[in-house]
Amino acid sequence: GDGEEDRGDSPDSEEDEDQSGEEDGDDHEETEGKEKAGEDDETDEDAENGEDEKDTGSGDDKSSENGEGEKDDRVNTYNKVSDIIKEATKSDKIEDEYFKSFVENSLQAYIRNPVINAIGTIGQFSKIEECFKSIGKDVEKVLTEKNKAFAECKKKPDAREDSCAHEHNNAAGSELEGISSKVLSCVSSKGA
Repeated sequence: GDGEEDRGDSPDSEEDEDQSGEEDGDDHEETEGKEKAGEDDETDEDAENGEDEKDTGSGDDKSSENGEGEKDDRVNTYNKVSDIIKEATKSDKIEDEYFKSFVENSLQAYIRNPVINAIGTIGQFSKIEECFKSIGKDVEKVLTEKNKAFAECKKKPDAREDSCAHEHNNAAGSELEGISSKVLSCVSSKGA
């Protein structure tokens, strides 16, 4: 029991390493491997590229980098797109809180969810970056128009807030779906 606990602490404490010959051997092998790689780096500047090729099975530096960091790149792509979408889909143009709740649902259904789902496998944001150039302006235009239309609808003598909200949210939804469709089509062609 104690030996296993020591093994878990060994990287943090030199005393633990000295107590167990096994640990010393294990740590030593790893260290020797790292030292050898370090010596190669010192004697030959191309050693780094050679190691990258071995790690990824690719001779091309660009694909080595992409292959190695693919998960990180996907996270990076997700984060960048998520930030763009978050900024592009602010509903602060909608003044009426009741109508805003409808619009928020449409933004979620037609823009946020489909776009985020579509970029899940894309490792390089730069490939799809141009797909998002106009999304902010496009969404803002729709929301500004629908906010105005909703306000005018409510002013009518026989108007009901809920029917105005449904009518103009449905119109907004179909326009948002068009924006989303344009972005998804671009992502699909560029990200492949």
